[in-house]
Amino acid sequence: MPYSRILLATDGSEHALKAAAQAAQLATACNISTIEVFGAAVEYAPLKGRQPFMQAMTTEAEHAVEETARIVAEGGIEATRVVKPFIGSAGDAICAEADAFGADLIVMGSRGQGSAHALFAGSTSQHVVHCAKVPVLLVR
Repeated sequence: MPYSRILLATDGSEHALKAAAQAAQLATACNISTIEVFGAAVEYAPLKGRQPFMQAMTTEAEHAVEETARIVAEGGIEATRVVKPFIGSAGDAICAEADAFGADLIVMGSRGQGSAHALFAGSTSQHVVHCAKVPVLLVR
């Protein structure tokens, strides 16, 4: 069964941008014209006076989504851009968005920008593999 709803999760890292090219190729092979490019503005716990922090996180996620969508477009595929604030982990945000979008495949980089966090809490990609209800394609 070919895929029809691909969610491309991004943090703007090198591996995420490589995943964008792979997602575009896969979408072409599956005859999909549009994929969702998702970036989460993640806050691990609610902070007092958090507005400036969340604005910075949202801006960072927007930049990552735009850069990733550009690569998808270079592959001939349209990208629906989605940035959402989320309290919790990036992995939980990706799995929640995959459910909300109705994705039948999640594509993401195998390593992102959160290497210090990954040292203590595990990688986001590892988390998504465990929480996702659909297949996950990790790109290196």
